[in-house]
Amino acid sequence: MKRTFILSLALLILISASAFARMKGDHSLGGALEVGIPIDDDFNNSVGTGFGLTLNYNRVLTPDIVLIATTGYIYWAGEEYMGSSWTWGEIPVKGGVKYFFNNNFYGIGQLAFHIYSFSMEYTDPYLGKISTSDSETEVGVALGVGYEYPINDKMTFDANVRYELNDFDYLAIGAGLNWALGK
Repeated sequence: MKRTFILSLALLILISASAFARMKGDHSLGGALEVGIPIDDDFNNSVGTGFGLTLNYNRVLTPDIVLIATTGYIYWAGEEYMGSSWTWGEIPVKGGVKYFFNNNFYGIGQLAFHIYSFSMEYTDPYLGKISTSDSETEVGVALGVGYEYPINDKMTFDANVRYELNDFDYLAIGAGLNWALGK
């Protein structure tokens, strides 16, 4: 899992760096609190609501088009069932674009690598306490809408709702701040 994450992050940085080197404009760094609500039946039956933090980098191409790169961590609380308990963790690594319909409202589309980790613990009547864990990477897309409100000339409040499509579909709600880094 660690190797997959490092390779995915390196690929995203290389693609982003080469694209950003040819562009001119403002850029910003931000952070957000995320809430994930499982929609997929299998995922919904396995976990509760997810909570996490994400970091994002925004690069303005035109007044209407902004490139965005996002990563972070989301913790999914597992359900307890017949003496077993499990948890899920997710590291999303995403890159995409925001398109502003007017000065504040935007649509967002991102290509995503979702790196999931899973751990489970249960007590077997004959073998005692047993633990297991696994990880996998899913490729998906995130589509949504958002609103960005300027707080001052260096900071904006950003709220969005996204549908994260992969093997474990969920609705993501994010709210955070972006800080302008200049030109």
